[in-house]
Amino acid sequence: MTTMTRPPLPGDRRVRVWFGVHVIADYTGEPAAAHRYQAAMSRRFASLRVTIEPATATVTAPLLLGYVRRDLYLSDPHIEHLKRELKAIAKLEGYTMGSVYVEDPASAPAAFDALVKSVNRYENTTVFLPEWRHLALVGDPAAIKQRFERVTGARFLLYDP
Repeated sequence: MTTMTRPPLPGDRRVRVWFGVHVIADYTGEPAAAHRYQAAMSRRFASLRVTIEPATATVTAPLLLGYVRRDLYLSDPHIEHLKRELKAIAKLEGYTMGSVYVEDPASAPAAFDALVKSVNRYENTTVFLPEWRHLALVGDPAAIKQRFERVTGARFLLYDP
């Protein structure tokens, strides 16, 4: 992990590379340099989360969202049970649990579109999926995963109880 050689100045940005909930690299500098560092770290560590924020911001837990298909569950109580499990896992892993977007086949891809809007609203977001087939209403799961992660910077994680 890198160390700061001076206190942060107003306008400085802090870039961190995360391995799960652990910071493995921490850089603070003026905005242009911080954005270059973020881009370089995102290329070098493509599978890890790289965040950028004001250097004086308080540290908050990263946001975790969920996405599921309603038709792959027997009933609404099963979906509610999944939401409770995700909330418990989020707390255990150091995340803040956000919304779980439930896709109804009749209105697809409305929930996925809402998920994308939510992800774009936050800089560091991870999305839990029970299985890759939950993306099938939107398109080919592998293609959707690749495009979603490239465009939003968020990552899908498979939920494995």
